[in-house]
Amino acid sequence: MINIFEYKTPNFDKLVPFGFSLNGETYFYTTNILDNQFEMQVEISSLNGEVRTKLIDLVTGDTYTLHLVESASGTFVGAVRAEYERVLTEISEKCFERDVFK
Repeated sequence: MINIFEYKTPNFDKLVPFGFSLNGETYFYTTNILDNQFEMQVEISSLNGEVRTKLIDLVTGDTYTLHLVESASGTFVGAVRAEYERVLTEISEKCFERDVFK
């Protein structure tokens, strides 16, 4: 995953107000991107702060991963990648704190 969350720690008090829900030890956030073509799922572990993501193509129901391939190019994959990174950057800015000692 890209380094949006590098040297950052989740502020768990900010996750639920942002739109996350807590289920067990994991915070879940879901949003649709690119005119509802994809469902973006973000999970954050309350144990270690690990962030996991998944993009689901809403037409086929398949997991979409091409946006994670650095060598993949083109208008469509670029748009998916940009929107994916925009959502993660917003979460990082609003729900994470910088680790000043790293």
